[in-house]
Amino acid sequence: MGYETENLLILAGLDFDSTAEREYYFWKSIEDLKINVEKTEEELLEKYALAIANSAIDKKISIEYAFQQMNKIVSASGYNSKYMAFYEINEDLDYLKYENKTIFNPGLTIENANDFIFEQFRIFTIIEDLKIPQELRSKCYCERCKKLNTPVRGISSN
Repeated sequence: MGYETENLLILAGLDFDSTAEREYYFWKSIEDLKINVEKTEEELLEKYALAIANSAIDKKISIEYAFQQMNKIVSASGYNSKYMAFYEINEDLDYLKYENKTIFNPGLTIENANDFIFEQFRIFTIIEDLKIPQELRSKCYCERCKKLNTPVRGISSN
């Protein structure tokens, strides 16, 4: 595109160099080109998670690959609650394989796993697009008391 900076030329030649060195010259090139980039790890993870989810929904990448990437995001985010549904699905899939039961997702089976994960990607993108605050994401509307509450696991609604 006609841009030539020393750092950009160095970056172009670093195919087999260490990730740290490539990252260094990447950020130097961004600086040289005066590109405004959100740099916090949290912001980058959010953008990557949305890109993965949208690519899976649009069938540009497989559900299996997207799910693997999302579980890496769960770990990289320090188990941020906004990604925990994917962690819980992953845990339940392990429980299904070894103990034939789930802990978090009662409707999940080995047979419907891809559809279940696809639906979670769809829900994730909707919640992110609506920018629902984190403190409201775990709440549910109670028809009986007509309030928004955080459900307590293991408590019966009798």
